[in-house]
Amino acid sequence: MCGAKMLFLIIVAALLPTGFSAPLADCDKLTQVMQIQGLEQFFGSWIYTAESTNMPRAQFLTEKFVDNVWRFIYPANESNSFHVFQAQKMLGRCFNVTSKYTLFNNILHMELEERPMVVKQVLMRTNSSSCILLLSNYTIGINTYRGLQLLSRRPKLWRTEIEELKKQAACLNLPSPTFLHPKTDVCPYVPVESPDLIHLLHHVGKWKSIGQATGGFD
Repeated sequence: MCGAKMLFLIIVAALLPTGFSAPLADCDKLTQVMQIQGLEQFFGSWIYTAESTNMPRAQFLTEKFVDNVWRFIYPANESNSFHVFQAQKMLGRCFNVTSKYTLFNNILHMELEERPMVVKQVLMRTNSSSCILLLSNYTIGINTYRGLQLLSRRPKLWRTEIEELKKQAACLNLPSPTFLHPKTDVCPYVPVESPDLIHLLHHVGKWKSIGQATGGFD
């Protein structure tokens, strides 16, 4: 059961690993950071379809145990903020967490109070009108990781979307993405955090030797 709790934190942090690919000629275009004109584009329900990260050994855990992940994003009281409800089915159980993001200088910031996790995200270019692509820096305790997360309005990606994401990960010197293919029904919307997750996040800062710290955007 401890392994299940650890895996959920990994997914909340959206982290995954494996081998690196060579740089591509069109990387400047593929890794273009987009200007966030308004938060409305983020609102609504999203299927968490793919991710790539440099956190060690996360890909194996995701592929082995995670059935599906989805998010519901809705406005906060402040005009430059929104809430993210994330639900994940793993080992037949549902876990969920709600967090708050604030936009400042074209970067989405999230900091969990009393928990050792800070997230910064930028919106990346994608050719899909049904998807949003986020490049994230995650600081967990003393370690920092990078990752790409692809969210889609559809449960299944087109081949062109898959190939584009693979190229973008390679350009950013990130591992080849892991794609989530829902095998079961998604978890229901329950706007109360899982007690197991709350306990885990309070103690994650004590973990040792999670991995090598890496750079990112400021």
